[in-house]
Amino acid sequence: MKISFKKSVLPSDESITLKLGENFLSISDSKFVINLKEGSKQFFFEGELYYSIIDGKYSQIRKNECSEFLKRRLNKFDVVEFINSVEGIYNCVYVDEEKKSLIIFCDYLNRKNFFYTKKGGEIYFSTSLNSIIPEISEVEYNQDSLQSYLTLGYTPIDKTFYKGINRFKSNEFIEIVEGKIEHKIFPEEQKIENYDDSHLAKYDELLSNSIISRSSLHNIVLNSGGWDSTSIIYHLTKSYPSEKINSLVYETKLSDGQIFNVYESNKVKRISEFYSVKSDICEVDFNNKNLLNDWESVKAEMKNYHTYFFVDMPKVVAHAVNNGAEDISIFSGEASDSIHNFGFSQFVSVNYGNKQLREYADKMKSYLFGPTFFLKIKNNTYKEDKVFQFFKFYFSEENFEKFEDANSEEALISYLISFMLSPQRVPFSKVADRKFTDGIFSSIASKISRENLYYFLIQLYRAYHFHSSQIEVKHTPLRKFGANCKIPFLDSSLVKYMYSMPENWGRGLELRPTKYPLRKLAKEKWNMPNQILEESGPHSYISESDKRWNYSGGNWNIYCETIYKSVFTDYFKSVLYEIDIEKYFNPEFFDIVQMKNVIKDFINGKEDNKHAAFIYKLGLLFSIGLY
Repeated sequence: MKISFKKSVLPSDESITLKLGENFLSISDSKFVINLKEGSKQFFFEGELYYSIIDGKYSQIRKNECSEFLKRRLNKFDVVEFINSVEGIYNCVYVDEEKKSLIIFCDYLNRKNFFYTKKGGEIYFSTSLNSIIPEISEVEYNQDSLQSYLTLGYTPIDKTFYKGINRFKSNEFIEIVEGKIEHKIFPEEQKIENYDDSHLAKYDELLSNSIISRSSLHNIVLNSGGWDSTSIIYHLTKSYPSEKINSLVYETKLSDGQIFNVYESNKVKRISEFYSVKSDICEVDFNNKNLLNDWESVKAEMKNYHTYFFVDMPKVVAHAVNNGAEDISIFSGEASDSIHNFGFSQFVSVNYGNKQLREYADKMKSYLFGPTFFLKIKNNTYKEDKVFQFFKFYFSEENFEKFEDANSEEALISYLISFMLSPQRVPFSKVADRKFTDGIFSSIASKISRENLYYFLIQLYRAYHFHSSQIEVKHTPLRKFGANCKIPFLDSSLVKYMYSMPENWGRGLELRPTKYPLRKLAKEKWNMPNQILEESGPHSYISESDKRWNYSGGNWNIYCETIYKSVFTDYFKSVLYEIDIEKYFNPEFFDIVQMKNVIKDFINGKEDNKHAAFIYKLGLLFSIGLY
């Protein structure tokens, strides 16, 4: 969908045009747009609806009910109420011709990119970059966004690589009345609560509703062999026979013939057998030159949707589409770690061999971003905390900032930045380059308290990781079909539940497991293969047991494997050989000489593991390309 709001318009058979006072609203690229009208009011809607919340009850919206549901909402429309009560992945325009007004908005978690740019009193929106780029007079590159990409692999929620092209912020909508354009942010805040057993039942209801409302006649689960994807399969089996559910795992075959995720793949096979569902393997062979052809076939779509990520995921999703049926839902358990334990659920906080010790280290990190430790920051007694002291020793004290007053604004900003951007992810750990850390962190630092801590930490996830290429890449191959990957843990109701979930529900030093309450229900109520899920030994990857790899204390990682030992080695060399770095990166922000030297060393065959991630990200950036 593309929207333009301007003073004049050229007539076109391919667009819908409305005159609103002295301005014209045009809607084009409308293949997947639903247009509904009632009197002077109408919706232009693109996306998917899953359910609505009415008087606290969840009511599923089936695909054939979408138009009728939207029509009922036209005459009692309130944008904030709609966003908070209607779950789905969507962009929408609400028009009131009588009032010469319109409202442009997204779903609560902004899961369907809506790019926009302004020129004077005119504004343009689009779900694709291809159609918004021509609306800017000159392509200039946002240096903060490029820095964010080199640090994280993606830009924040409201940014793109291009100056003048933005996306919606969290809780933002745009209202235009009689030609006046106004950006609005609706307020919200949730405090931590004392959850009891009734909240276990609530979680069960929320997750079940999130999964089933996204399901179809045929369902494919991108399976990682862990709690999240397995819980999705379990809930699907409650509503569908086994032949309507398929489990899909990708195997990454390395240059030496080893399967990188062999433990994961083995678990997927056994979990599929437990549920009697079909299990498929999609092989991604780093030695197979056909992988480059697969990559070439998806690059244009990835560029169009501002997605720059690992080379195998588009192939996995494409495999699922090609082997599925028309009515199909492709599920991913992505983001479960984020909402339950802020990413501290991967057993990688320390590289000790014992799995239980690694899990407890995850809980220790989660505790450091919880209300108990936050109170010590407010009281300036945090330095005596034994967990904090352990990680300072583990990561070396020189990697940490020092603050006399931990409650100062500067210290609180450092605390938040270390949560999202530091490699150690421990309070006050240093971040190499903070130039691109704009007002997101300072705004939250001025509002955060012990009572609302979890709400604001998840707001950082809304601003960053929920819009990462790691998540977007699962949607990208499906966009051309007007579809999206189903990610039930990125559900507005479930996320709001997590705003208030207390520290002693798996987020602190108590002995409840990470990813609580999912794992409690899995053990005590759901039909789950707990013996497989809880077995000792490596979780997913050979990097957890092979001392050469980073998870086990070595310095080799998947970046090294990709750029030094795969079919992408020569490919990335040829891509980077042609690039004029200074065309994209400003010397005021970046050390261009150092960047050129690292690229030159790579092209000349030098292996330097500490720069592998940098080369990998540049290789992806310029093989996909910028406009």
